[in-house]
Amino acid sequence: ARVKPDDPEPTAMVGRMLLDHGDVDGARLRFDKAVSLQPNGYGVLDSRFYRGQIALFYQNRPADAAQDFGTVLTRAFDYVDTARMLGGSGTAMMAYQHPFEPDGFYLVMWQHIARVRAGQADAWELGDNVKKIITALKGNSLLNDPGRPDPSESEVLAEVLRPWPGRFIALY
Repeated sequence: ARVKPDDPEPTAMVGRMLLDHGDVDGARLRFDKAVSLQPNGYGVLDSRFYRGQIALFYQNRPADAAQDFGTVLTRAFDYVDTARMLGGSGTAMMAYQHPFEPDGFYLVMWQHIARVRAGQADAWELGDNVKKIITALKGNSLLNDPGRPDPSESEVLAEVLRPWPGRFIALY
């Protein structure tokens, strides 16, 4: 981070190390710096992801957390769509380099919890995110056997809600 002070990746890495060691305030400062180094958001979504967790779980700033989680989710779904346009399924990766399953589901739940704690209505957003998850998973090779037609939305929804944390998504 000292060698490349204008590069958000080393700064974010230091933030993750500080968070792992329990220095939440130091980590937050690093994640804020990483985000400010690339305001368009590319390459720093993991910083927004961790910053959202800090805001929600440590600093009681749910509106900030909801905004960060929303940015990460939007980019993740854009990533899935872009990967599909380029010929890949795109379902195995989130834009911030974590697997879509289960992290995408957790992001949806954390964003919902943050919105509720901030007093923000999100029923439309929650429904829209579930629809996007269904769309993303329709291209999942685990659900599509080569000799079988594409699964219906209800089959995909059943697959989405079956594993943990599907029961919680169903509650929301």
